Amino acid sequence: PDVLLTAIGIRDLRRGLWACVLAATTALGGGLVMYAWGAHDPDLARSVLDWIPAISPGLITHAAEEVRARELVALFLAPLHGEPYKIFAVVAGQLGVPLPGFILVSMLSRLSRFVLLTLLAAVCRKALCRRLSLRSVLAIHLVLWTAFYSVYFTVMPN
Repeated sequence: PDVLLTAIGIRDLRRGLWACVLAATTALGGGLVMYAWGAHDPDLARSVLDWIPAISPGLITHAAEEVRARELVALFLAPLHGEPYKIFAVVAGQLGVPLPGFILVSMLSRLSRFVLLTLLAAVCRKALCRRLSLRSVLAIHLVLWTAFYSVYFTVMPN
């Protein structure tokens, strides 16, 4: 969602912020599905996670250790550090993290990340708009996200 949200934020900050709320809400829905899966069939959920690019058994084990040690703090910080939220949702369900806390922290974590990136994109657009067209700014946006994910998938295990 980061790529789409920042593109919307570049065009219109107000719409971008509303899109952040929608994205965080739908991410929470997906997180609840992963939480339930982790609670009911953690072995299958973890093996399916391992098939996803940039997720490894080591990353899943790390998430479990973090949630055991810091529970809701780990759930909040993981998406801000670029660690896949879906892993932490499965582990939270498996370890029995209280559902109300999971819901609250998931929403706050996802929303804060989405809003931060969208605001950053809007600020960059303002700084560049005097010199470049919207089309040029969006082209730069695409190049930067492509470079980011190229590095991300190269550096992450699996």
